[in-house]
Amino acid sequence: MAEQRGIKRARREKDEETSLRKFEDALHLCTAKFGYNTLRNEQRIAVLSFFKGNDVFVCLPTGYGKSFCYYCLPLLFDFLNDKSSWSVVIVVSPLVALMTDQ
Repeated sequence: MAEQRGIKRARREKDEETSLRKFEDALHLCTAKFGYNTLRNEQRIAVLSFFKGNDVFVCLPTGYGKSFCYYCLPLLFDFLNDKSSWSVVIVVSPLVALMTDQ
């Protein structure tokens, strides 16, 4: 019984490692496509957290790359799911509040 649990855990860890490697490859493709050399740690954490199925709220200063956190998602999703069609993200933003803050 304990041996079976160990085997299942090893498989799960291997699957997670493979998924993470595929995610990193997709993220690299996305950063290159959008002209980024590197990502900030907060961007990487936000996008990875989203793909792990978590709700994500990103609150960072102006110019910190928040936009990348949502406009890379369709490309990443398509790459990770071997989709040939284009996925879409809809962003709802409080534009008036944003303009006031700026």
